[in-house]
Amino acid sequence: MDDLKFIDTLDDEQKANLARVIDAANKYGVNPRLAAALAYTESQLRHKSGDKLVRGSAGEIGIMQVKPGTGKLMGYEPKQIMDDPEANIDAGIKYLKQAIDKFGDPVLGAVGYNAGPDHPFFQGKGDPPAQSVDYVNRIRAYGGFSEPVAQEEVAQEAPPELVPAEPESDNRTAVAAGLGGAAGTALGLGQMAAGAVFGGGANEPPAGARRLPGGPMSPGQKWASKVTGVMREGADTVAEAAQSYHRAMPSGKVSGPLAKKGFIGPGSLSIHGQPPAPGPLARTAAAVAPVLQSPVARYGLAGAGMAGNVQEFMTRRQQEDVPGQVLTGTGALGSAMMMSRNPAVLALGGGMAAVSPLALAVLDRARKVRAEPPVAPATAAEMQEAQSPVFRYARP
Repeated sequence: MDDLKFIDTLDDEQKANLARVIDAANKYGVNPRLAAALAYTESQLRHKSGDKLVRGSAGEIGIMQVKPGTGKLMGYEPKQIMDDPEANIDAGIKYLKQAIDKFGDPVLGAVGYNAGPDHPFFQGKGDPPAQSVDYVNRIRAYGGFSEPVAQEEVAQEAPPELVPAEPESDNRTAVAAGLGGAAGTALGLGQMAAGAVFGGGANEPPAGARRLPGGPMSPGQKWASKVTGVMREGADTVAEAAQSYHRAMPSGKVSGPLAKKGFIGPGSLSIHGQPPAPGPLARTAAAVAPVLQSPVARYGLAGAGMAGNVQEFMTRRQQEDVPGQVLTGTGALGSAMMMSRNPAVLALGGGMAAVSPLALAVLDRARKVRAEPPVAPATAAEMQEAQSPVFRYARP
């Protein structure tokens, strides 16, 4: 359905006549959409073509193709119908209003306007003329039978907080996240460069973190590799490595003397046996941990999260979306915490940064579903009409 899209193609004369049609429709209580579509179907909203009147094959005149006899019934002389577009339109809308009131339906009123209210169809004799069927279908295609939006319906639209963010906001958030990620990556690269020049810094794991296999060896591990031959994670100092070695030595009545004489080493004949092989989750964590411990990756992710969440926070603030502000603020705080070297703070910040966008997406989706009007089921009459290949009208 074009829904009055022909309005975009009108010239100045047609627009002036359309304004007259709408004024007359409001005057007589006719749907302005129906009046506009019907007038465009009749004459394309033209009273004259050059210097000549727009006439129909049966003597109809002007914009709404009013016959002289019909105009006289509506209180206008033929000369007025020919010379005055306003009189022509007033007579046509008044005639349409009478047909709608008589048959109690705008579709039947349009049929009566085209075929005449005394057509045998309205006496229950036969079908409407094919010309009227085409006429009404053209009006329907223009959107003439759709209802106009009432002013009170516009005032009852959903409040701003129930409207999802516009795509423009999403674009700004993505751009901000990209810039923040670039800045964080640069900061991480700078920290790594400083660590390479001055020592420590980026090459040192976060405080309290366990050193991973393949990383730089701690003093305790270096001592253990030369003295005991047994290196354990977490033994950063020589004292910790020695203590860990002695605790691991067997201490039973049989195993203790054997260990002291060097026949068995730490962990041998343990009642717990060999440790189980790591599962999929542990292997995944072991693969991801070195990446997150890298300043470049950690700072890059943190910068992207902070910048994106701050931009989204500003957008939600403009929309007066308080829950959205809380969630985006939480995400920004979590992203900032990801820059910490403390493992507990880093883990908490990562969780906050991950949960925030998920919660925001759920919130927006719930609002969208709530704002969508419920779809009423089709009535039996609508189902029957949809199954019919021909447009038909209910008889009076």
